[in-house]
Amino acid sequence: LVRQKDKLHQVLVEHGIDMLAMFDQELNFLYSGGSTFRIMGYLPEQLIGTNALRYIHPDDIPQVQEALRQILTSQDTVKLSNFRFRDAKGAWRWIETTVSNQLKNPNVRTLVSNSRDITNRVKSRLELEKLSLVAKKTINGVVIFDANGRVEWVNDGFTRITGYTSAEAVGKFPAVFLAGEETDMVTIQRIREKLRQDQPFTEEVITYKKSGQKMWVALDFTPVLNDRGELLNVIALQTEITERKQAEIQQLKFTQDLYRQNNDLQQFTYVVSHNLRSPVANVMGLVDILSTLDKASDEFDITLAYLKKSTGKLDSVLKDLNMILSFRDKEEFIEIVAVGVAEKCQQAVEDLQELLQRSGGKVNMDIDESIVVHGNKSYIYSIFHNLLTNSVKYRSPKRPLQIDIRCISSDSNGTTISFQDNGLGFDIALAGDKLFKLYKRFHDNSEGRGVGLFLIKSHLDAMGGRVEVTSEVDVGTKFLIYFR
Repeated sequence: LVRQKDKLHQVLVEHGIDMLAMFDQELNFLYSGGSTFRIMGYLPEQLIGTNALRYIHPDDIPQVQEALRQILTSQDTVKLSNFRFRDAKGAWRWIETTVSNQLKNPNVRTLVSNSRDITNRVKSRLELEKLSLVAKKTINGVVIFDANGRVEWVNDGFTRITGYTSAEAVGKFPAVFLAGEETDMVTIQRIREKLRQDQPFTEEVITYKKSGQKMWVALDFTPVLNDRGELLNVIALQTEITERKQAEIQQLKFTQDLYRQNNDLQQFTYVVSHNLRSPVANVMGLVDILSTLDKASDEFDITLAYLKKSTGKLDSVLKDLNMILSFRDKEEFIEIVAVGVAEKCQQAVEDLQELLQRSGGKVNMDIDESIVVHGNKSYIYSIFHNLLTNSVKYRSPKRPLQIDIRCISSDSNGTTISFQDNGLGFDIALAGDKLFKLYKRFHDNSEGRGVGLFLIKSHLDAMGGRVEVTSEVDVGTKFLIYFR
């Protein structure tokens, strides 16, 4: 039994995770266990007879000497943590040691130490301390999430940017307290999907401070995985980019305005060169003719009638240009309010009731009176007025005119109105990008001037909406009006 215990003790000494050693009172090695070779690379005979201080880092010698003084003056076990010991390859290893004073034990008469290599632990701690210092001092927000997406820790930068303290954020999902009215939930969903891929990525999104103030933030996500590739945490670096985004939005608006102004200039150039040139040329020619005619002749009266007609066309074009230019000047300052869609649509129908009756037109309107959009009252009325007028102008002679107006959808993302007639229709492919251009017509009907569709699109652009058109010759036309 004694022999079995000795063998067990030898196995523990030679193969345990701890290094056992014995010293005299001056810290000279008297014994070194076999684990020392496996961990530090020294054979026992290399250490025995040498002084332990020669292997200890110079900066750590004072604390070791102080620990030795305590050991020699006390019978208690002394623990010495975090000192560096040079291994056989010359590298410094962090050691944690417990020393027991057995000098008065007649069977031992040595100092007995039990040491453990804690290099990896110390390096991890030091690395965490550095990261913690960086996280605390950085002006950016740092958020650490658990594997489920809840906040585990935030730095002072996060509090400074958002106004939320650590106590208010920890344990919550960020979307619960940072999202708001203008937060893009599509982006939030994309972030959630990317987090499942355990890969670093960056996103930009609108969030809200505790005060309710809106801000843009750039988020850099980095997943932290364990050795088995399982997600432990996600670290997010948060940078406020509100000023940059505002500059980008302003630049985009400037570019769009420049494009629109250039487009308008091209259209106005076309109007001047075609729609104005023709009546002006007619007027000039007719005036020349009138100067040669007898005022009492029939030819004079006929020519004068043509002159009045040409000047009327000229006046009409000038009025259109004046209206469009006036509209452009006021576009930046239009009043955006809550507008009842059904009310404005009904108002346009009633104002055109006589025209609809004369043309035999029937209007079916299915828009709930509770549906409200953010827009300009005059513009929304004008949109319905122009759509109804166009349907009457371009009705089919083969069948009674029928117009169906209904709400397709209405939610937080906006309202969609369908406006459909059974009129002449037109070839969409042939119209191409000229569909909403000024003075572009797609029928021979003399009533149309090619202004209505231009105004409809312009009104919607000014309110942040849009329009889509589908049409089929001799079947009818359908407009989808998207309000914010």
